[in-house]
Amino acid sequence: MKKIWIVGVKGHVGSALMELLNLQSYELFPTDKDEVDVTDRDEVRMYMQRNRPDVVINCAGITDPQQCENNPDEAYRVNALGARNIAAEAEPVNCKVIQFSTDDVFDLNKSFPYTEFDVAMPNNVYGKSKYAGERMIESLSTRYVIVRSSWVYGIGKDFVNTVLEAADSGAELRVPINQIACPTSAAELARVIMQFID
Repeated sequence: MKKIWIVGVKGHVGSALMELLNLQSYELFPTDKDEVDVTDRDEVRMYMQRNRPDVVINCAGITDPQQCENNPDEAYRVNALGARNIAAEAEPVNCKVIQFSTDDVFDLNKSFPYTEFDVAMPNNVYGKSKYAGERMIESLSTRYVIVRSSWVYGIGKDFVNTVLEAADSGAELRVPINQIACPTSAAELARVIMQFID
């Protein structure tokens, strides 16, 4: 039975993965920042060596672009150094890493969809910190998958909920007019991740 460590289990994707993978034949190790702080390499090392997962799915991250702009040090600690810690400690136990990233690694100036072959050129702290995390994974891991998504929605508060609540109440909603993205269902993203586990 494969052992799966889901990091950041309380977020949209982590919650969706727990729902989906609980129905499969995996041994699950769900944690959030209260159990294992990804920014603390010793904590990550201890957890990795004690449990020796086959796959670690890193859903941990600061994903609010404005929060990243306001707290760049924290954004880099979680999004870049957290990914580094996971990758560095996964390699010695031959653990595959599945890392979540964002389409904000691109400059978002194209008028048509980006592909995995486009050059990353982030222009905000969120994109830069997530891209730094991608680079850490690539340099420290031999078995990894990086998934870039946009505007993930699921259980809990997110942009889709904000729009629906405003529409329901008739309240005015102010949104940026220079952003184009594809809202991504956390449940669908979890189904895609299942393919990468095996």
